[in-house]
Parts: sequence; C-alpha cells; structure tokens
Amino acid sequence: MITVVFSLMFFRFLTILKFTDVVSVDSQNKTVTLKNILTRREKIFLAKDFDGYYDAIKISSYGSHKELLLIKNDKVISIISSQYSSNYQELLKSIVDITFLGTLVYSFQDKIRMLFNKDIF
Repeated sequence: MITVVFSLMFFRFLTILKFTDVVSVDSQNKTVTLKNILTRREKIFLAKDFDGYYDAIKISSYGSHKELLLIKNDKVISIISSQYSSNYQELLKSIVDITFLGTLVYSFQDKIRMLFNKDIF
C-alpha cells in the first residue's frame, strides 16, 4: 500500500515538474515562451519550430476537459489545460501560426509515456 501511494505521489511530482508551465504567446514576434513554475527555467520557441498542436480531450475521474498539446519533433513539449487556464480560449486563438494536427483523446498510460518523452501518436 505504501509503495502504491509513493508511486502515485512520485508520478504527480514528475507531471508537475515536466508540464507545469506558464505559457506566453507573442503573436507579433511569433514566439511561444514556456516558463516552468517550479524550476523557473524559461524556454522560448519560434512558432515555426513546432510540428503543431493537438486539441486533446483528457478523461479523468474528475470528468473530461480540453487540453492543448504542443508538439515538437514528435514529442509533447507542453500541455496547456483548460482545467487550470482561465484564458484557455484566448490562448487557443493566439496560436494561429502553429499547425493544427487534429483532435485526440488520450489516457493515463499515454500521459506516462509523455513524461518519458515517448511517442504516443
């Protein structure tokens, strides 16, 4: 039982560390800035550097919500969730320079694969 609880806590920590970013989109300069809120590390990408983005639906025990998956080199770089972003719709409108790759529904197992930079597509 303790092992299971520890494993779930460790998984949650990895998820927060990898995908908890403050996202800024500069439409004029066509850049996307990701700043991790835990490590304070900032990465700046040109919109053309991304392969595109998926409009995803994540189903969890709390219900379903929309997420935006930014893809670069067939890997998920950042996840922007409508569950945590109050300006999700505005952000979606501001990324017009990034190619829309489609809609997908993903599972808990896919999220684990994303953590370890595995291809889920």
